[in-house]
Formats: sequence, C-alpha cells, structure tokens
Amino acid sequence: MDRSIRKQSPAKLNLSLTVGAPVPPKGYHPIASWFVPIDLCDELMLTALPPGAMSEHAIAWEDGREIDWPLEKDLTVRAHRAVEQLVGRALPVRLTLRKRIPTGGGLGGGSSDAASMLIGLNAVCGLHLPHAALVEIAGRLGSDIAFFLDEMIMEGRSSTPRHAWVTGFGEQVRRIDGKLAGHLVLIFPPMPCPTADVYRAFDGLFTGAAKGDEASMPWRGAAERACNPAYIRGGVDPNLLVNDLTAAAYAAVPALAKLVRERIEPALGALAARFGPLRLHMTGSGSTHFVVLGPSRASSGGPAELAIELERAVPGIRCLATRIV
Repeated sequence: MDRSIRKQSPAKLNLSLTVGAPVPPKGYHPIASWFVPIDLCDELMLTALPPGAMSEHAIAWEDGREIDWPLEKDLTVRAHRAVEQLVGRALPVRLTLRKRIPTGGGLGGGSSDAASMLIGLNAVCGLHLPHAALVEIAGRLGSDIAFFLDEMIMEGRSSTPRHAWVTGFGEQVRRIDGKLAGHLVLIFPPMPCPTADVYRAFDGLFTGAAKGDEASMPWRGAAERACNPAYIRGGVDPNLLVNDLTAAAYAAVPALAKLVRERIEPALGALAARFGPLRLHMTGSGSTHFVVLGPSRASSGGPAELAIELERAVPGIRCLATRIV
C-alpha cells in the first residue's frame, strides 16, 4: 500500500448542456450533458499520517495566494470528512492542494479535487471501498463529482476520467469509449457566475415547455446531436454545441453579457480571418467561455497565438490554450 499519492485533478468542459424543468420537491434541474476532461489541472498530494496524528490541509493557488473560502467548506476537505464518517474513524493525512482551475467558472475544479481526495484516501489508507461507495458519497457532496470518479482511475488503468454522457441530476454517468481530438482556447472573464443565481435566472426566463419536459425529453436530443457523430469524425463540430444556461448566465451577471457582446465577440470576429471561424461557447453555468479551433488551425501554435491575441484585444480577460484529453 502506497502511503503517499500525487494526482492531477483535471478540469472538465460541458461541450453541450441541455437543462430540464425543475423537479419537485427540491427543485433540482435534470440535465443532459456531454462532459470531457481537459489538460488544465489542479495538483493534489496526499500522505497518510500515523494513527492519532492531526490531519493537515494546505490549499492554495499555484502562485501562492490563499483561498478566499473557509477551509472546512472546501469540497476536498468535506470529502475527507465524509469518508471518515463512513468508516467510523479518523483518517489522518497531510493534504497539499495547488489550484489552477478558476472557481465560479463552470470547470468543475472543486468537484475534481473532491474526487481525487476520495480516490486518494481509498488508496493511501488502504480502505478498499468499492466504486459505488465513493459515488454515494459524491452524490451528497456535489453533482459533478461522479464524473471524475471513473472506475479505470481507481484501478490504475487511467489518469483522467473517460468522456461521458451525463444525465439525471449529474449522477447518471455513461462512459464514452472513444478518442476525440480537440484544441481549444479558454476565456476567463474577470467575473464569476454563481450557479444558484444562474439557475434562478433560468427559471425566470423560460417556461417549463421552453426548457423541456422530462417526460418527452426534447432537450436531450439537442446535446446528443453534437456528441454522437463527434467520435465517428474524431473531432468536435462547434456549430452543433449548445448550452441552455448561456442566456441565464448573461441575465444573472449583466456585466458578463456586456463584456461578451461588446468586446469578446467583436474581437473573435476580427481574428477570424487569421484563425478561421471562431464560435463562442460557455461551459456549465459559466462564466468560462471557449472556442474550438479547426484541425488546420490547431497545429503550429495556433491555440496559443489566439490566446495571446484575445488577451491583447480584450484587456481584463485571461485566456489559455488547452486540449481535450
């Protein structure tokens, strides 16, 4: 049994996301979404400590800045506490977490870190908990965590979660066994999108019929039309990607809508002559946006060049060239 583990916790993109009407009694929204991991990662280091020792949690941004939320509310720490509660004893560990994935951006960084903690604790503490037990804990902590708990990672056969088709309230994960090339540029606006605010705006903008009825599931087909052919072609068609939460995010955060419409979209239009068509998409509940580069533009530094040009054209945003893994 290894007493220490180092894990890369990847961000995810919702390449397509459709959302159904809220379901009583809690008002949660069913989704249908195409999830893929990307090569933007946090780094988690976990070491088992002797019985009776006090656990140590050190969480900070890669540049050394401290996190601006209480440590005990961090999803990674909450995952640790949840496993201790399940097994009925303390599991002393030293956690060092270096974060690169922005918060409030729809990239699932906290969920990915929590999944890495669940998998890491299982390994360094020799718990031998089955995949189903970790998924049950994940369901109580956050809806995106189940995507990152891939059985192949637990078995040591993969370092990143397989692509997946995610439905229900995020707990139904159907893995996609296929390869997909995709070079992207992530665009980080300087304002976050609180998820609860976006869903409230979503409920206010649309009627149940417009959002989709879970009985007829018309909204699911829109996301599937983008997903299914991509693994045959081996690449993403940006013209087929959808996100039902985009308008709601813009309504919830008017400053984001203004930035996108008045600065980012015109800048992409001006750069299209050099980089080809650049269609803007939002991931999750925002605020991170992305563009997919065509195969001819993805080589020879195209994504990195586009990221630099966008930052130059729209001061205040941050851009990052990345790829689907």
